[in-house]
Amino acid sequence: MVSRPRRPETQTTQEEKAEDLKVDMSQEQVTPRLWTIHRDGEVLMRLSKHGPGHESPLTIPEFFRESVNRFGSYPALASKKNGRWEVLNYNQYYEACRKTARAMLKLGLEPFHSVGILGFNSIEWILAALGAIFAGGFCVGIYATNFADACEYVITHAKVNILLVENNAQLQKILSIPMNKMETLKAIVQYKPPVDDSKCENLYSWDDFLELGSSIPDAQLDQIIKSQKANQCAVIIYTSGTTGQPKGVMLSHDNKSSSQLVARMWLLFPSRTWLRRQSPSLVMPCWWATRPSS
Repeated sequence: MVSRPRRPETQTTQEEKAEDLKVDMSQEQVTPRLWTIHRDGEVLMRLSKHGPGHESPLTIPEFFRESVNRFGSYPALASKKNGRWEVLNYNQYYEACRKTARAMLKLGLEPFHSVGILGFNSIEWILAALGAIFAGGFCVGIYATNFADACEYVITHAKVNILLVENNAQLQKILSIPMNKMETLKAIVQYKPPVDDSKCENLYSWDDFLELGSSIPDAQLDQIIKSQKANQCAVIIYTSGTTGQPKGVMLSHDNKSSSQLVARMWLLFPSRTWLRRQSPSLVMPCWWATRPSS
């Protein structure tokens, strides 16, 4: 059998290929698939006929709101400050997350962009993680032990708009990176005192940061929360970068809310769920703290 010679690729055929590729990419945005590489992409959701996989998918704010409605006055978060325990119930916890989200919007957090958190576990870490999601962004935990080059990679790759650092040591790590290499970064928040805001522009203490959101109306935040979909990305978790650069894993809203639902079915907790100590870069404390076992 004689094969027909291939037609030489002309300018016209190259344009046709480019147009086909454009159509394929736009199709990815319109029709959900099993996976996506797009920041605002949606993945195909498959529900089981029975069991936890049959539950209606929820966004993280919806899941949280449901918990608040059921357990509003129950203790949700406890942290020690100056040797004394301070406790937030579910109502207070939810409002603190909304206040954090409004402050992030004021600082210019863009839709489907990230809030990076560089530090060890704390109440501020958790509020920032959920606040980022409420505001339509992504929560991105950064290992506190990362060197500056790994932090730079994550900040750039995840398109971080706002970066929270725990203390001055973490701040100095970030300040060692040329700012022109972190083009999407708009502001830094240091959540443990003392804070010397003369060290760089757009550096805020935690309290000053929270006050920024007072001019953002609740209706604006509510609209953002309402627009979110359970099959869209909410969290990006990066590997430690043992081999090569850290790899980012996109996790959807329903990935986190359904994981909590399954854990709740299999683990025997008392009537209240207490915050578990885990690595903050794994983001797990947020989800354990949003809903107690009933």
